[in-house]
Amino acid sequence: MSEINKALLHRWCDEGFNKGNVDVADEVYHANVSYYEPAAGEVKGLKALKEFVSSWLAAFPDAKLKIEEQVAEGDRVATRWTFTGTHRGRFRGVSPTGKQISMGAMYFYRIAGGKIVEIRAIVDSLSLLRQIEGLSGGKTA
Repeated sequence: MSEINKALLHRWCDEGFNKGNVDVADEVYHANVSYYEPAAGEVKGLKALKEFVSSWLAAFPDAKLKIEEQVAEGDRVATRWTFTGTHRGRFRGVSPTGKQISMGAMYFYRIAGGKIVEIRAIVDSLSLLRQIEGLSGGKTA
């Protein structure tokens, strides 16, 4: 089961996100999927999740997810991602900068009936915003 669940996430990464085919979500996510992330809040339901992902793809049209490592056990899969892209659309109030970014994230998935039903994400949003806003990570005077 663990390998099947990992394959489901690879499919979403490759076909859904990296190729921008958000409709693949209909096949890999449950209709009542829940997504939780501190910076984004809670996203409930397949339609809302597709809109959320589409907003990222609109802001970073060349976006790519790379699975760095994955661990699966039973109905759970933990994945460490690297997200890269070029900031070409408005994102969280920031106008396009044309800057290339790279950001890490860790996602914890729960899968039931062959579909993703829950996602808990830890995303390095601060690093992303620093990159697109041109801020350093150091202290300011």
